[in-house]
Amino acid sequence: MEPILLYGFPAGSSMGLVAAFERVGQPYRLCRVDMLIEMKNDAYA
Repeated sequence: MEPILLYGFPAGSSMGLVAAFERVGQPYRLCRVDMLIEMKNDAYA
């Protein structure tokens, strides 16, 4: 199963991890999380 990389918008950056996955040629999936709306939900507490 491919790793899923969660990245936050607008207050986060995972470009280093994306670069690492690209460098080694490992498949991955990206999942964007709106940090201003979604992360204020109790599910993230």
